[in-house]
Amino acid sequence: MEPRNYAANADAAPPAAPAVPSNGYPRAADPGAGQEATIPGPHWFYKIGESFRRLIVAAGFTPDDADLNMVLDAVQEFDIGVNQTLQDVAVSRSAGVTYYNVGNKPIAVYITSNVSTVIELVIDGLTVSKYQPNSDVFSVAGIVPPGSSYVLNITGGSVSSWVELK
Repeated sequence: MEPRNYAANADAAPPAAPAVPSNGYPRAADPGAGQEATIPGPHWFYKIGESFRRLIVAAGFTPDDADLNMVLDAVQEFDIGVNQTLQDVAVSRSAGVTYYNVGNKPIAVYITSNVSTVIELVIDGLTVSKYQPNSDVFSVAGIVPPGSSYVLNITGGSVSSWVELK
């Protein structure tokens, strides 16, 4: 990982938090009132810089002085659908087997069946989607991208459960 690069006068160790911090919000100087501007200090800059750095590393990137889009790229890396594709995994999946999402993003699961039997999707012990032929049970599922809208249209019957990942 690249070093923490500054123009001059950097220390080898992180700065300590102020012993007696000034709590509140930043203010501008007001010489007429004898008020000085808020001084963030080295610890404040350290906290902000390290927070961005950790976000960048958690997204799988290596900090790079030349890349001014790294924070934006890192945030987008955690969005569902960004750098993800629909993948046909039918040959590597079987009914009745528990699978785990070991990635750092949510995944969408779409399963269809050509058998007239009960099909049910259970996530963390909660039934989120189920079809049971010759009964009054049927459900739908999908992923709604950011900025999009959705509506549930139902003719007759009523909603018995509504689960959302937010």
